[in-house]
Amino acid sequence: MISNLEYMSPLGKSDHCVLSFDFNCYVNIKRAPRIANLYNHGNYKDFIQELNKIDWHNKLNAENSIDKNWNYFLTILKELESRFVPTKTMTQIGKKRNVFPIDKKTRELIRRKNILSKKIITKQDPETRAEYNKVRNQAKTSVNKQKKLFEKGLSENAKRNPKAIWSYIKSKSKTREGIGDLHVDTEDVKSKKTDDNKQKAEILSEYFTSVFTNEPQGNIPEPKHIPLDKKK
Repeated sequence: MISNLEYMSPLGKSDHCVLSFDFNCYVNIKRAPRIANLYNHGNYKDFIQELNKIDWHNKLNAENSIDKNWNYFLTILKELESRFVPTKTMTQIGKKRNVFPIDKKTRELIRRKNILSKKIITKQDPETRAEYNKVRNQAKTSVNKQKKLFEKGLSENAKRNPKAIWSYIKSKSKTREGIGDLHVDTEDVKSKKTDDNKQKAEILSEYFTSVFTNEPQGNIPEPKHIPLDKKK
């Protein structure tokens, strides 16, 4: 079940080693090729120009339903996305990339830190420990510097490429978005559940619509004027 067990260097300033191993569960997962949008290389200047050419005031008419206006907007958005955002065919999932890019100097410090960490386990001498602590601190400082530069670049390009910053924020989140399976009958906890996204949307829409207040037609009633006498 477990193979390739390896002792790795501690995280940050911790003295606890990190264990790396392969867990074999013997499941053959077939991944179909998918098309990925390369938002970092999108032509957002022409994208915005095309959006500005559309008469949104007339196209998104208040007399139309919300669904109709949304479907129109989504159609335009997807059409422009296919024109100005390049794509790439992803045949397989490779190794997980770093959340932010790391330069050659920082990679070398991390590599040196891992080498010294293994020496500490075998030698247990103060000189190696002192050298490891020095390289560890340098690697941590360099990583933090690279992280700040990356985050600064995201903030400066937030308006031009907002998806990049939201993707980074999502990668830092400990929880993931998602709606679990819902009961088909919201009033019966024993009713069957569904995992279909469209059906879940209809269930939620029906539920929230039922709690809305139906306002009467016509003008809004005016409250009666109640005079207030000032007590002496």
